[in-house]
Amino acid sequence: MIAEKNPEMEQSVSSIWQLTEDEKIREQMRGKRANEHYHQMLMDKLQRLTEKNEALTSEKEALASEKEALTFEKEELASEKEALASEKEALTSENAALRAQLAKYEAQESKK
Repeated sequence: MIAEKNPEMEQSVSSIWQLTEDEKIREQMRGKRANEHYHQMLMDKLQRLTEKNEALTSEKEALASEKEALTFEKEELASEKEALASEKEALTSENAALRAQLAKYEAQESKK
């Protein structure tokens, strides 16, 4: 080969080969750093999404508890409304009976 016969050429070829190898290593290191950066970015995003999911789950559980409490309160109010309706009906009947008695009493009094 030509490089074997010429020491300067051999040195040049060796330097070019070394520079090429160095560039390959730098390129591999850049790729590795880029992959590490991307992996870290994904891990950070996963962490944020996990925290957001946990917060939403807690909020959902709180809303479910609130809904349960409101349902219980609604049932209590419905029972109270029903009791008040029954009481109103009883009072209306009692009022009608008292009016009838009053009318009867007034009729007796007017005959005297």
